[in-house]
Amino acid sequence: MAVIGIDLGTTNSLGAYWKDGRVQLIPMEGESFLLPSVVGYVEGGGFLAGAAAMELTVGGRVCRAVLNEERLFEICMPLFGKIKQLFLRILEDADSRVSGIDDLIMVGGSSKLGVVKRFLRELLGKEPIVLGETDKVVAYGAGVYAGIR
Repeated sequence: MAVIGIDLGTTNSLGAYWKDGRVQLIPMEGESFLLPSVVGYVEGGGFLAGAAAMELTVGGRVCRAVLNEERLFEICMPLFGKIKQLFLRILEDADSRVSGIDDLIMVGGSSKLGVVKRFLRELLGKEPIVLGETDKVVAYGAGVYAGIR
C-alpha cells in the first residue's frame, strides 16, 4: 500500500511518503524537495512562482511590491484580530488560559514571517519556537499520519 502526504503551501509545496516504517521526502527538481507554489498569474495565460511573482511588468516598467515589517503588521491586524478571537475561544473550550501554555511550535511557511512571530509573541507573552526545517515539517507530519493511519 502506498500512502503519501502533501503540503500544498502558499510559499512552497512538497510531499512525503511512508515506507519501511519511516517518512521519506519526495524530491521535486534536482536535489530540492521544495517546489515553489504558484503565487502569481500573468494576464493572457501564464503563471509566476517564487521570487518572480514579486515583480510585475506594467507598460515596460518593472514594479516591485516592497513592504516593511511595520506596514505588513498593520495590514495583517484585521486577520490577527480574528485569529486572536479564535485562539481565545479554543482556550476557553479547553478550559485553559494563555498562562497555561508552555510552548507554541510554529511550522510551515508562515513561521518564517516576522509579523506572525511578533503577533504570537505579543499574544502569548513568550517567544514561539520555530523548527529548523519549517517547510518540511508539515510534509513529514502528513507522511507520519499516512503511515500510522
